[in-house]
Amino acid sequence: AFDVRYTYYTGASGGFLCRPRPEVMRHMLADGRRNIALIACRQQSRTGEPWNLCGVSETIIEACAISNITSEINSLFPLYLHPAEQETAQGLYEPGSRRANLSPDFIASIEERTGLRFVADGLGDLQATFGPEDVLRYIYAVLHAPSYRERYDQFLRADFPRVPPPTGAPIFRALAEIGAALIAGRLLKESASDGSGLNSAGVIESVVEKGYPRYYAPGETPPGEDAPLEWGRVYVAGGDLLQGGLYVEGVAPEAWAFRVGSYQPMDKYLRDRVGRRLTYDEAEDYVKMAAALRDTVRLMGEADAAIAANGGLWSEREA
Repeated sequence: AFDVRYTYYTGASGGFLCRPRPEVMRHMLADGRRNIALIACRQQSRTGEPWNLCGVSETIIEACAISNITSEINSLFPLYLHPAEQETAQGLYEPGSRRANLSPDFIASIEERTGLRFVADGLGDLQATFGPEDVLRYIYAVLHAPSYRERYDQFLRADFPRVPPPTGAPIFRALAEIGAALIAGRLLKESASDGSGLNSAGVIESVVEKGYPRYYAPGETPPGEDAPLEWGRVYVAGGDLLQGGLYVEGVAPEAWAFRVGSYQPMDKYLRDRVGRRLTYDEAEDYVKMAAALRDTVRLMGEADAAIAANGGLWSEREA
């Protein structure tokens, strides 16, 4: 999660990648147009932890992008599909050939309940129309709502998540807006936070040492300091900065502790780079991740608040 890597992709089974799944991944590579996909797992084998097996991606993914536990292998659901018969010899597609990978019954249900009209591509205005990307945003917000995760906990552990249609236009608009912010953060596009206290300048070109990262929360006093910290710190090494260590400043406790599947992203990102120097882009992405995860916790609460303020997500017959 949050960690983009590069590989050589041919789509040939048993080639450079053993199982490249071209029947799915080709939709993420088609004609250079932006696509986005929902990532989900069929079951959660870990007990005693809240369900957290979902994500989004604009690229092809590996099977353990969400979790590296064998029984929690993830699946990719592209928002747009390209018909194979319209593919050219160069692997391109005619403009307008893609279609939304959404159930017609689900779309019809949203139209009926919200009074909005579905448009086939992109976003609607959410006043008279809605598009496939609005639907994805709505779904992503629902999947992050603590009330949804608690209500359907046992079902989520045994099968792919199922999302109820909205009960009306106000709740659909509210959750689509929250989902947009959640997706932007997950893709490290932008953050709604002001980034207070976040600073990665001290670790650019620094080597992540063995035994790191180490996190110190606000109020704790790390080695080499005389006073408790105002902002949380993630240390990547023990030297320099007056021998106090090299660290990223401003990481909130909720961002450090946040889990996606079997991963703690802020910990794993650096552990995967032990012995390597952090580039400028990697250090900046780490700060973006810290802000995004801090915002995700807040947005999850806002999703529940929006559901409560708009009469709930579930109608009486679905209760």
